[in-house]
Amino acid sequence: MNRFTHQRKTNRIIVRPLEKQDYDAWLSGFTNRRISQHVYDPGKLDMSDCTSVWFGQLVDIHQSLAHEDRAHVFGIFRLEDGIHLGMVDFSTLARDGFHWGRVYHP
Repeated sequence: MNRFTHQRKTNRIIVRPLEKQDYDAWLSGFTNRRISQHVYDPGKLDMSDCTSVWFGQLVDIHQSLAHEDRAHVFGIFRLEDGIHLGMVDFSTLARDGFHWGRVYHP
């Protein structure tokens, strides 16, 4: 299976699929979240179950979803230092003339 590798760069960020070597940056982005700032903001999350093995499986699932054209999940990284800023997920919730996208941030 060919890897899903679409990416886009701007002057400040790169948007691309997660890779297994992104684990430390990804985990840091979530563990360094601020406390909740709004009713819809979950704030700090318990990341204790998110091991590097678990993350590797997540990357593989994202690749499978892309190849099945069910979802395309991208990490957003600061270009200058590789800090993980968030995620964007384009998912097929229904194929009825429209697609639905979701945006997450750590």
